[in-house]
Amino acid sequence: MNYLAMRIDRVTCPDNNGQHHIVYSDWGNHDANSTVLCLHGLTRNRHDFDLLARYLMTDYRVICVDVVGRGDSDYLTDPKQYHYSTYVKDIFSLLQQLGLDKIDLIGTSMGGLIGLHLAALANSPIKRLILNDIGPIVPQEALARIARYIRQHTFPDLASISAHLRQRYASFGPLTESQWQHVIEHSIQHLPTGEYCLAYDPEIAQTFHSDKVANLWTTWLAVKQPILLLHGEQSDVLPFPVVEQMQASRPDLCVVHIPNTGHSPMLMSSDQMEIVGNWLG
Repeated sequence: MNYLAMRIDRVTCPDNNGQHHIVYSDWGNHDANSTVLCLHGLTRNRHDFDLLARYLMTDYRVICVDVVGRGDSDYLTDPKQYHYSTYVKDIFSLLQQLGLDKIDLIGTSMGGLIGLHLAALANSPIKRLILNDIGPIVPQEALARIARYIRQHTFPDLASISAHLRQRYASFGPLTESQWQHVIEHSIQHLPTGEYCLAYDPEIAQTFHSDKVANLWTTWLAVKQPILLLHGEQSDVLPFPVVEQMQASRPDLCVVHIPNTGHSPMLMSSDQMEIVGNWLG
């Protein structure tokens, strides 16, 4: 069936304990010449790309995934399997079941690192890669900041969890009230106890090492596809010296600095969506 709309579906992925399911939103026309896959950050979910998907869907098929352990996807029975090997295998399962050989990939933070791993492979399915505020190395200070909030998960009421999200994600940059409401609505779950929790498995913290700086420079250098790098000018995850090193190693790298924004640009404003659309176009 070919149509211009959005539907929600899921695919089954094998794991060490059997299988799990990942949920995705599928936007646009299945006959489009190109498909764009959108992958979110560490504790985020596919709804971060809802506005961007609507913007792109007239020209592309857009698939936005809840990485396992986030959003509506299953939580893993073995938390030690929350790592990039699992995420990469899941994306291959998704592409195989959807019959997709080649895609463009937009990855925010963790999603960008998944994209790097995929793009560096021989016979990679990635045609073009957009990295949203992430590079091959993340400073330890930024990792420590993330570690402090990743386990903060349950809140007594809607007001407290909403305030927490506004403070925690202030670095997203200027958002309208409507955009904030979208972020909050899709970041929380209402528990039977009356409490609220964030829409991810807190056990993802088991494999998050704040004292270990991941170095993916070898992976970065293996990527040959065209890359657009979006950089929040106030980002602690992607500081300017790392951007400069990336540019020095890849003179063809296209870099766009997003002002008044830290980690990470939300790709919800018209100017940010136009940057993505124009580069893909």
